Amino acid sequence: MIKKVHKWREIATHFTDNLIVGNGGSIAVCPDRFRYKDLHAYAVNNELLKSNVIDVFKKATPRNPDFEKVLYQLWLADFINKKFDVEKSERERVREGYTLVRRALINTVKDIHPKQAQIESKLQQIGRFICNFSNVLYLNYDLILYWASLKVNSKEKHRCKDGFSSKASNKRTSISRLKFSDDLEKIWEPYNGNSASTAIFYPHGSLMLYQTRAKHEERKLGLAGDDMLDIITEFWAKNDNQPLFVCEGSSDEKLASISGSNYLTTVYQKVIPRLKNSFVIYGWSMGEEDEHIIRQLKRESISKVAVSIVRKDRSEQSISKELGYITDKLSNLVSEENIYFFDADSKGCWCH
Repeated sequence: MIKKVHKWREIATHFTDNLIVGNGGSIAVCPDRFRYKDLHAYAVNNELLKSNVIDVFKKATPRNPDFEKVLYQLWLADFINKKFDVEKSERERVREGYTLVRRALINTVKDIHPKQAQIESKLQQIGRFICNFSNVLYLNYDLILYWASLKVNSKEKHRCKDGFSSKASNKRTSISRLKFSDDLEKIWEPYNGNSASTAIFYPHGSLMLYQTRAKHEERKLGLAGDDMLDIITEFWAKNDNQPLFVCEGSSDEKLASISGSNYLTTVYQKVIPRLKNSFVIYGWSMGEEDEHIIRQLKRESISKVAVSIVRKDRSEQSISKELGYITDKLSNLVSEENIYFFDADSKGCWCH
């Protein structure tokens, strides 16, 4: 039997605890920028990828170019080279390709990112939407959710909190660099007279997060306004550094990258396992590369899950196949009767 795909407002009151947003959330805001094929096209057209790497894309992901899958293939090639005692110089060429693809993804996301003014109305709606939840896990690297949270906090100060608050002193720049506090109870506690709070976490990092070189401590660039993207770009250029990004090609690689960051480790080991009751999943494909996230969710803590489904321009057969895949994917977390589906484009949902 094919399960019903609800309108969001039909089930909204039953799901107010936790929200997980994947790449589909960014695509919903900017359909012509954040799709994998658009990221790849930009990287190719702007010569961010070499010809040999472009050939790997064609072979590994011929229909839908995918940076993370190519990163996995290059990692696997390096693993095989090591096992077969391939010369070090040859292995280094593959590693250079891996580094190139990772850097190309970071630069592409930064370059194609929309200005805040271009998505103003959608940010307002996202702000209203996230206030329905106690916790939001944002798996994307862009600034969309951060901008939306600023909209909320301009009306309800400190309603949205991410744990980055106290300023790290730096006399050489006017940019605020905020330190992370792992006092989770303080993050979850409503503040400034608010009756509720929305805690925001970035399990895979963000354009605005970085790690200091000396002490390997995480900082957030505390900025607001339309020039934020330009300031961030200038910051990375001047400091010859990279944002805190977890874009490795496999779940195990991502987990290894997470372990090198206090902030990401805190989110992974202390936040995700404590999330309880209802979950809403928006725009997250739950692919093999994100198995580490699913493993941290506790079956005994989850009562029901609602998952977004893109319906437009798709056959019933295609939708039915996706519903089956998702049901199977979540089978270890929640019973089938407690899995709900909703139209990703329905009114009141995310940016709609």
